[in-house]
Amino acid sequence: MRSPEEVLHQIRLPSFSNPQYKTQQYIYEKALGDANAPRVPEVYHYFSPEHKMAYFVMEYIDAKATPVRNAPEKVAVALQWLLGLSVPDDVSIGLMGGGWARHEIFRDHRASLPFSSVEALQRYMNRVCP
Repeated sequence: MRSPEEVLHQIRLPSFSNPQYKTQQYIYEKALGDANAPRVPEVYHYFSPEHKMAYFVMEYIDAKATPVRNAPEKVAVALQWLLGLSVPDDVSIGLMGGGWARHEIFRDHRASLPFSSVEALQRYMNRVCP
């Protein structure tokens, strides 16, 4: 059986930046060596045929299923860990690697302008949703 790296060398991959890929890589790097971190798979690469839907080629994590009765606690612990992550210095409010904020509160689920700070987002929200 070939390794993921060998398979990837045979796939033509696009050269454009993908914010979801960069976010996943950032979280993976933060989780490395952190005993309190949830298991985060490494993304070997991604591709997006015709820029319609992105596909990730990720590390396989062989893990036992969490019993249903323990699932809420496990999810809560993982979310607490994620909330504790620092924001990279080169990121503004929006997508990692570039792009404006996306959320269902915005028309077409995308902000109409970039936000340089939480205060700028707050001013916008106060003006748009008084």
